Amino acid sequence: MVFDLMVVRGGSKMVAYGGDEVVKNPCGIRGTIRPFIIHKVGNGIHTSAWYDTWCDLGNFSDVISFRDITREGFSASSTVNNLLGNSGWNWPPNWLIKHPLIATINVPDVSVDDKVLWKLSDENLGEFSTSNVWESLRPRAPKVNWFYVVWFSNHIPRHACVVWLLVGENLKTQDKLKDWEVSHSQISTMSCSLCKTQQDSHAHLFFECPFSSKVWFDVSRLSDFPRGVTKWRDIIDLLCPVAHLRSARVVVMKLIFAATTYFIWQERNARLFNKSARSTYQLAKIIQATVRLKLRSLKLKDTNQVRRIKAQWMI
Repeated sequence: MVFDLMVVRGGSKMVAYGGDEVVKNPCGIRGTIRPFIIHKVGNGIHTSAWYDTWCDLGNFSDVISFRDITREGFSASSTVNNLLGNSGWNWPPNWLIKHPLIATINVPDVSVDDKVLWKLSDENLGEFSTSNVWESLRPRAPKVNWFYVVWFSNHIPRHACVVWLLVGENLKTQDKLKDWEVSHSQISTMSCSLCKTQQDSHAHLFFECPFSSKVWFDVSRLSDFPRGVTKWRDIIDLLCPVAHLRSARVVVMKLIFAATTYFIWQERNARLFNKSARSTYQLAKIIQATVRLKLRSLKLKDTNQVRRIKAQWMI
């Protein structure tokens, strides 16, 4: 997901908008953004007295009525500096009676300028940046146990995307066509483009299909995968407990699984739509060459395990 951010400064206001929201409803996101924008007051010249968040009481417009504001000679454009006197706050007596908590607000250091900060996701304050905005506002969910199987520091992005779709069973396989209101006669004539024995599905393609099973066998023997683990769910379950480790052995296993998944899906589509085909031998060699090239780019420690892997992969 790309989060395009536009910062708009108008007087003492600073508002951030998501790119799509600017087009659809440029003002509608203000209520979401405003609580994250905190003003650290100095001389108070560039901070709105009523509409910016600059003290623990929140926005003064929620504390003091506009009638009371105008009655004391202030306007909607008044700044915090207008509330300061020579020796500190210059609160109107009526405000202190109605809202005694304002007397507890610390007097700022007027020798420095105001500063705008962003409330981070951990409730601390930090510099305003697009990355901090994204971390504070992005949707969050519990981390899944397969996260490091798919996304790890040495992953190949296009391979990881296919594995991510596989884990969620979101690849557009033939068995999903029944949900698209495709006629039964059309579905019945479909078959796996790799083996022609049945409709393809996530389970069939990875790796119950005779073609993909042969490819997986030829490639996985260059790693520490047990010979009996041939179904993609079993492979995920095998990798999950160790996927967070950065050992060369684990990295090789994850690279092989991701590369095999990617090229099997690519071969399926090439046969289905382009009428081109490669043998299991050719596909296995392409996967091995891709993983080997990736391993050559990694900085690996000189250990017995690494030396064994390098000899196995002829690096």
